[in-house]
Amino acid sequence: MCWDDTYLYICFTCEDPDIWGTMLNRDDMIWEEEVVEAFLDPDSDLVEYYEFQNSPRNVQTDLLVRNPTGRRDDLTPNRKWNCEGWLTAVQVDGTLDNRNDVDRGWTSEWAIPFASIPGGPHNPPKDGDTWRGNLYRIDLTPTPEFSCWSPTLEVPANYHVPTLFGTIMLRE
Repeated sequence: MCWDDTYLYICFTCEDPDIWGTMLNRDDMIWEEEVVEAFLDPDSDLVEYYEFQNSPRNVQTDLLVRNPTGRRDDLTPNRKWNCEGWLTAVQVDGTLDNRNDVDRGWTSEWAIPFASIPGGPHNPPKDGDTWRGNLYRIDLTPTPEFSCWSPTLEVPANYHVPTLFGTIMLRE
């Protein structure tokens, strides 16, 4: 992750022997397939946060999540919200959707405009501002893997545990 006055940049590099995806449209439920995700809470209130997802097909899903109790059964996702100006690019090192060969991996690069994700002490951020958030990866083949930067420690996997989001310090 890095940032400037306009964007927060995030890059995921994923080792993956079987790169695939069937969903093609923005805001499809790509969390049911291969995906990388970021949950960002600029004001660190742990109640409302932004959810971003990107698939190996470069399908974007973005939601504004309200989670007042921090429990999955109480969260309300706003699936109509879109992060205007969110830029993504995907590079596949292998053959997308060829389930019979061995791939090497894929990379997902993002530029999230601060103007579209209000909150936090400053917008755009200033040196030293802190946010809460987490980074995730779902890789379903050959064995399902649910990984994250700040572990949620929940079984089955549940990424919507805002009290366990890590602290992101924005430093120049």
